[in-house]
Amino acid sequence: MTFFIDLDGPLLDVSDKYHRVYKAVVEELGGVALPKETYWKLKRQKTDLAVILEHSGLPSSTGAVYKTARLERIETPQFLHYDRLQPGAVKTLSKLCGKHDLFLVTLRAFAKVLGHELERLRLTPFFREILSAPGAPQKRHMTKVALIRSLGDVSSDEGIIVGDTETDIAAGKELSLTTVAVLDGIRTRQILEGCRPDYMLETIADLFRHLPDV
Repeated sequence: MTFFIDLDGPLLDVSDKYHRVYKAVVEELGGVALPKETYWKLKRQKTDLAVILEHSGLPSSTGAVYKTARLERIETPQFLHYDRLQPGAVKTLSKLCGKHDLFLVTLRAFAKVLGHELERLRLTPFFREILSAPGAPQKRHMTKVALIRSLGDVSSDEGIIVGDTETDIAAGKELSLTTVAVLDGIRTRQILEGCRPDYMLETIADLFRHLPDV
């Protein structure tokens, strides 16, 4: 089998990084940051940015400035330092790569910085190739589709995509891959259920209990 695995969410807990970037930008703009638990709940529910900013004491008109400042920080070493491996992620990758081909597919903008992070976390050896590109503003899933198609023909019978957002599931459906959604990432169960993945797991470590032949 061939696995196409998302990084942020299935393999990395990015909640601390996301909150720290949000807090830094909001305070720079003169707002008051929400506690991490409150912010992350809103983020996972896909709450509109204008609502989050208003809860943070900022007018919705600051949205464009916020987005630009966030993008300038989110992939810097200062904040990537707060990414943490999900429990069981390394053990799962170790078991999978012994039998299957693994590809990392992620919407990161800076390949060199990504490479450094993967080396720091000792994830690089598990993957045959690292596929990354910044997500397009519209139809982000098509960026992942293009990355996977760059490998050539992908057998829909043997291909499995693992992710934590609607982007991953939509990409998998576009490619007729088996879609696996994990619930410990950036989207809630309700949102992911609406995407109708083939499998829905609490964590990536549950692959072995729920997918045949893995």
